[in-house]
Order: sequence, then structure tokens, then C-alpha cells
Amino acid sequence: MTRAPLTNMPAPATYVMQSYWPSRAYFLDADGKERRVRRKRAIPEPYHSKLLLWMDRWEPKDLALLIGLRVTREGLIGTRGNL
Repeated sequence: MTRAPLTNMPAPATYVMQSYWPSRAYFLDADGKERRVRRKRAIPEPYHSKLLLWMDRWEPKDLALLIGLRVTREGLIGTRGNL
């Protein structure tokens, strides 16, 4: 996450609507530090199907994350002056 101004608006606005939701596992290394797997993989079943069924109950507008944004007739407007 960053506080930099958003660019390439279709990408962040449609992220929640992607057909493939990548998952990255966490594990403890030999030193006991938490690490994250580098490669993305699909969410394992049955959790992937459950997620898709849950998402199907909603409309895209319900899944959009609008932190610091307001929806207007002209589109998304930044509420903190960052857009």
C-alpha cells in the first residue's frame, strides 16, 4: 500500500473483480522468521469455490473499496485531495 497518487485507474478499480485470485502462503524459515512464498498460486479448493460463490451474491459496486474516494456522476473523486 502506498500514499502516492493512484495511476492507471482501471487496474486498482477492477482488482476485486479479477477472475483469478492469487494466494501467497506464509511459512516460518529455519530462523523462525515469517516468510512469504514468492510465487502466486490459486486459492486451494474448496475455499476458492466458496469465495466465488460469496462474490456472486454481490454487485461490483458492493465489492469496491472506497477508502478516500467518493462516487459521483463524473466518477470517483478523492476526498483527501489525492486524486
